[in-house]
Amino acid sequence: NTSEADWDLVVKVHLKGTYCCTMPVWKWLKDNGRPGVIVMTSSTSGLYGNFGQSNYGAAKAGIYGFMRVLAIEGRKYGIRVMGLAPGAYTRMTADLPGRAGREPDPLSLPENVAPGVLYMVSDLAADHTGKVLGVSSRGVREIKMLETEGFQPGRPYTAQEVAEHADQVFFADSQTRTAPVR
Repeated sequence: NTSEADWDLVVKVHLKGTYCCTMPVWKWLKDNGRPGVIVMTSSTSGLYGNFGQSNYGAAKAGIYGFMRVLAIEGRKYGIRVMGLAPGAYTRMTADLPGRAGREPDPLSLPENVAPGVLYMVSDLAADHTGKVLGVSSRGVREIKMLETEGFQPGRPYTAQEVAEHADQVFFADSQTRTAPVR
């Protein structure tokens, strides 16, 4: 139901805003030969999807791609780039289904996201780049894109063959994660 103008605004704020904040820092670190860490804020709405948030989800998924590419390029310069998918109770999330009218769980407050960010920018995470941490009342966990082994026909194949090898092409439902319904 979003208009093109609303689509553009959300993408501009989240995806282009991330670019505009990242690139001056990136350039300074690179030009001055300084190692450093850049943390980009994504969202489970972009990493898993969330009903009614196509513009926001697309922008936040774009941040994931941006982060992954810069993490690869940054290795050459000692620049680490990581993503954060926070889950916290704020004024913006207070009226989400399941939260409306309820007191926040103390583990869902923004101050419980901060230790995850501190970890990412510290030497404790020196061996990590190109990764996304989900930090919320559910704990701290890595969120990443995966692929199956698939099937390799070694020749042109048909749609029917894809269907016949669906157990190799797709993850079993028990392994597929989606964002919790809110």
